[in-house]
Amino acid sequence: MESKQRLVHFLARVGDKLKSKGDLEAQVSKAVDTLRPKFAVEYKEIASALLECSTQLPHKSVAYAVLGGVLAASGSEECHSFVQYLGDSICDRLQRDLQSCSYRTCRAVFRFCANLTQAAVFNPKSFLRWLELVIDEALKPSDADPGGNPLSRKDMFYLLCTNTLLWCGNILQERCASELESLIQKIFSFHQHRTTNKEQEPSFEQLLLPMDANWVVEKVSKLRKVMERAVAEKWPRKYVSWLYDAFDTTLARGLETNLPLLSIPLHSKNHIYPFPDYELFLGIDIPNDNTDPNNSSMEDEDDILRDFYASELISDTISSLKDNHSLAAAVLLSFSFSKVEPFVNDMQTYALAIRAILSKMAHLPMTDDSILYYHVLLIDLCCMEDSQAPLKLLIAVEQMFAVADKYDAEVFDRWTDWFARHLSNFGYKWNWDDWVFVTDEKTYEDEKQMYQLIFCKDVLQKCLRLSYFEHICNSVPTPLRQLVTEPGKATLDETEEETAVAKQLAKHMIGKERKSIAEIEELLSVRFPFDTALSSAFRTLCRALLVSGSKTFSHFDVVLEHYLDLLRKLFAMDRPNMKRWIVSEMSNYWQSSPQHLEYVLEKLWSYRLIDCSTLFDAAIPLFGHNNNNNQLVEDDPVLCQLMETWRWKFVRKVFDRVREHVEIAKEELNMAAQAASQATEGEIDAANLRLKTAQTANDNAIKEQKEIFLHALRRAYAILQVLEKLEEHNSTDKADGNDMSLSLRLHNKISLCKWRVVGLMKETIRKHLDLLETTSWESLKATLNFQVPLQAVQFLFEESKQLLKYCRGKTFHFS
Repeated sequence: MESKQRLVHFLARVGDKLKSKGDLEAQVSKAVDTLRPKFAVEYKEIASALLECSTQLPHKSVAYAVLGGVLAASGSEECHSFVQYLGDSICDRLQRDLQSCSYRTCRAVFRFCANLTQAAVFNPKSFLRWLELVIDEALKPSDADPGGNPLSRKDMFYLLCTNTLLWCGNILQERCASELESLIQKIFSFHQHRTTNKEQEPSFEQLLLPMDANWVVEKVSKLRKVMERAVAEKWPRKYVSWLYDAFDTTLARGLETNLPLLSIPLHSKNHIYPFPDYELFLGIDIPNDNTDPNNSSMEDEDDILRDFYASELISDTISSLKDNHSLAAAVLLSFSFSKVEPFVNDMQTYALAIRAILSKMAHLPMTDDSILYYHVLLIDLCCMEDSQAPLKLLIAVEQMFAVADKYDAEVFDRWTDWFARHLSNFGYKWNWDDWVFVTDEKTYEDEKQMYQLIFCKDVLQKCLRLSYFEHICNSVPTPLRQLVTEPGKATLDETEEETAVAKQLAKHMIGKERKSIAEIEELLSVRFPFDTALSSAFRTLCRALLVSGSKTFSHFDVVLEHYLDLLRKLFAMDRPNMKRWIVSEMSNYWQSSPQHLEYVLEKLWSYRLIDCSTLFDAAIPLFGHNNNNNQLVEDDPVLCQLMETWRWKFVRKVFDRVREHVEIAKEELNMAAQAASQATEGEIDAANLRLKTAQTANDNAIKEQKEIFLHALRRAYAILQVLEKLEEHNSTDKADGNDMSLSLRLHNKISLCKWRVVGLMKETIRKHLDLLETTSWESLKATLNFQVPLQAVQFLFEESKQLLKYCRGKTFHFS
């Protein structure tokens, strides 16, 4: 094991710090000279290290394949053993990764095997049989196996086969043309069948599309075009063969050993396959008058193969070096395809890299890697010496802003968060003058311009959290300063008796005069007896905690923790009302500072003083009874609150926290179960107690997750019902000849709120498919108070049904 790790560290450095083709050839030759003396003794460790490096660093897969091919080309007994062991290791690794549905590693292993075939290590016909096995699995009917064969599984096998074939098609064309033709026909047959079914059945894509369908391309569809182009050009060698050609004399003596039989595991209900992947048309040159880039000639047919191979290497570099963002940026720029790979120039490299990063940032339902990693990587790319990345990123951001009305709500928030953080690293310098038009008084009469206004406002508000008010105001033009709200101070109703008492109590909760819990309780009960004035006593205590802890977040933490027992004691006297009162007090006190409000609410939740449903209600308000009677004005407080982005981001944070609780509880349960199974006679009682406690915690965490899932759908549906009625009423007013400008502004604001609410429902569903799967449509209708069917909601749940079918392979009958 130590020998293998040493070899892995050595091989991982091969292919780094390249400036020309000759550098890579020299590094491979040096690695061969280093490994050959120990090859006879350590061939197994070398094979394992090559497989490990090619899996973890797939952007250097060709170099590792050539290295393995040169080592195996001498024809000695050790070479035969090396190739045989390498084939068995690859087969075992593939079967494990297929069983765990690890598409990324499966793709890397298949790529390595394809490159080894190019390097004459494995027999081309033998490898082609593997590819046939994979595409046959994709072509199986959904009911072919007892476990089923969902479309997500079929897509995964199709992507594995097609993506791999493009790296070895030229050698297969030379050695087994007829078998390759049969394989290609199966690939095209799968895609045609998939397209036909997609046209006949309702789509689920609206749940997963990061933005308007005209601005994205699905990877499955893109691969079909790449395949067609590769077949038409008879598998051009220039994209994949230059390094093999450098060692062609040695590789010509390759063994071309047959691969072992590959067994593909059947589908299981526990298998989770990757969601569809999309590429965004951002960061590339698009004609100014082109509103449908997907149907334009922006992707030149002559360049589609070049872009595919370059994009694959870029994407692999980004994914494999996620633990070292500085190295990832350096490799993306130093591994310049204009110098090492002779088919892409520098500017194309920057454009493709930025497009790849932005596409990964927008992936739904979750990004493959930490979204913060992508943020930092873009900063590194822009800061590299002589980098042209800022120019291409500027183009991408301007396009992003120009189509601000095309995004899914979650992706919209990701963009604004990223751009604000990006600007904070460059002194908030931007072409702000180009965005001034969003402050025009008629902005809300233009729906697209309204979304651009929200985009600009959200960016500036996020910048404000990363800096301070005066700095941001000085960084932007005067018209944009009205979008930056100065953080307000805490407010209390000075006319109420509770406020005066709270201020007196607050003096005794901090500093040298701090009193004990018993003393504070006595002072409080004297003014407001608990048996007759519990409400006033509780409100006073809440205000005293807020006043004494208002200086910093740390002050609030210390005060709350010190007097937590007293707060819990009052809570126990009337829990339902206490939750409502404490949220009301916190919201009123910090109404002009969302950041403080978010913090104190989350802190109360962490101490379990309020539940996640109460937290949700504090963020997303409901319309009052007067709005149910179709009475709404443009500056309605609830409508204005629903347009505040921080509320929706806060709800997303709550969902993330609940998901973390579930994951932690499951992990503890697994550890407790393992400890109980291995406990000795003296440890069995303690182990069983731990297991019981972990099981209870796990059940509670899952219950909480299910509650907030249903609560989110219920709240969103209730708001959507009112918005639908209000929009209908507004349309009637418009038809009656009322103020057209006012009606249009109101219509656009209602549309924005509906976009937010429907976005919340989409996000809730796609991130909790396991919960939706166990929820019947009848119970959902009861939960949502489904009195009047809403077309948007019915369409959404029809899409959800199709998404479940895509992922699980079953048709779910909600009705």
